[in-house]
Amino acid sequence: MVTFQMDDCVCIIDQQSHRNFLELNVNNAITFLVSQQAAAQPGVNMLFYGLESLDAPAHVSEFKFHMGYEAKPVRQQVTFHPYLAPLVSKFSYRVSRRLSALNPKNRLLAKATGMLRFCLTEKQSSLRSARSIAAVPEVKS
Repeated sequence: MVTFQMDDCVCIIDQQSHRNFLELNVNNAITFLVSQQAAAQPGVNMLFYGLESLDAPAHVSEFKFHMGYEAKPVRQQVTFHPYLAPLVSKFSYRVSRRLSALNPKNRLLAKATGMLRFCLTEKQSSLRSARSIAAVPEVKS
């Protein structure tokens, strides 16, 4: 685990363990101990445990919430190079998801699938926001 402190915030920036030990919840135990010790330090008012992973299912962060961490909304965006942007579609996402399912150990495919999902979700929410903004009637004075 790699941490650092900046002002009153302790940041957990990286954590890894061998895949064979993941089922033993080793990362959870280490995170709990480090979080507990960091929170007890004088002058520490906040613990930051990183942004949402692009390729992790939602249940991966559940243990953080059980330890008292709270999710705070932040604005994240995935932007593809203009040459690749036309390839971002529901179809490419489905293909990427199927390839990931066939080869679950391929981290590159998992990240690509996550990035496509994230980008498509962003596009959909932007469209919804634009529609709701466009639907607001003009107020005449």
